Amino acid sequence: MRLFLCFIYFVFINIVYVYTQILYECNFDDGNILHHCFTMSISVVSSVGKADLLPPDAPLSDVTSSLKPNDKGEVCQLPYQVKDYDWDMYFCHDDHCPTASNPNSWCNIGRFGHVQLFDTAEHVFPLSTPTGGINGTDEQCLIFYYYMSMIGTKNITIFKQEKHTHEEIIDSITSSPFNGWIRYNVSFISRTSDYEIFFVVQKMSTSGAPHIGFDEISIRQGSCDDQIETTIQSIITSSEMTTQDEITSKQTGDSTTGITTTILSSTSITPIDTSSSTTSSKEEIHTSTRVENIIISSYAQILPYETHHIIILSIIIPLVWIVFIVVVICIKRSNHIRNERSNSNRNIRLSNQIELHDVSPA
Repeated sequence: MRLFLCFIYFVFINIVYVYTQILYECNFDDGNILHHCFTMSISVVSSVGKADLLPPDAPLSDVTSSLKPNDKGEVCQLPYQVKDYDWDMYFCHDDHCPTASNPNSWCNIGRFGHVQLFDTAEHVFPLSTPTGGINGTDEQCLIFYYYMSMIGTKNITIFKQEKHTHEEIIDSITSSPFNGWIRYNVSFISRTSDYEIFFVVQKMSTSGAPHIGFDEISIRQGSCDDQIETTIQSIITSSEMTTQDEITSKQTGDSTTGITTTILSSTSITPIDTSSSTTSSKEEIHTSTRVENIIISSYAQILPYETHHIIILSIIIPLVWIVFIVVVICIKRSNHIRNERSNSNRNIRLSNQIELHDVSPA
């Protein structure tokens, strides 16, 4: 019984621990151009363009539709071929994709944030939070999906700003390993709570008009190495490499704002086919980059902003408490009954001893 009680307590503590790890989560499925994951305006769409002879240069569907199980519990088998085109498809095509049981299954359509870069101006997208900041300190893990066109030179830089401090670069992305949604993890450290996160997007050359997409953004307490993903029937190949993160100073017309870089424990890109990494150096900060190549047959992946997780936890936690209380009451009652029996037996033995003493010969 004691072991069972310890097990219940352990399960309860772990449920609470997992639940409290999520500091921020947002996607664009229920958003519009005015209300979404950012405080600045960004297009909120379900797709950009159609499949053609040339590979797509913008997302044809969001992360939810191509990676989340459909109503039958199946996910898209990525990549796949469309018609006789000679390029790989990493999105739903006309709201459909092949699954294990059907070559033309229906996708659960969602939305994502999209911006097209026509000039070299910076596009700044602060995360929208109910309290105006992220409530967390120490090491944390930023997780998001991004799309980046294969054309042109562009850059996604993630900044963090704590109160009364300068902006700090968390990480910078300059390329995409394949033409689809990329899951990106990066660890960072926050010294104070209520900090802000900014995504800064910029085209670095005058040629082309690349597309950038964002979806499924979350921040969790602890290092990215501690985050657990549930992946079923997938083949994962990992390779470790060392890169050098670029540190720059953000110049304005009248003044210069100093930018430092937080200590990164790990940066993880999780593509679905191939991977690559770039190396840049202005000031050296070594960070371990983990690139995971996932060849998907059929899998279920935990995505941020899943409300049914909260519902499940809201049911499990009270049940665990009820079981815990019942077990404690049963143990106390069992101990009380055992003590009463022990006292009764002791009294009987004492009574027998007294009677034997009374009848013993003089």
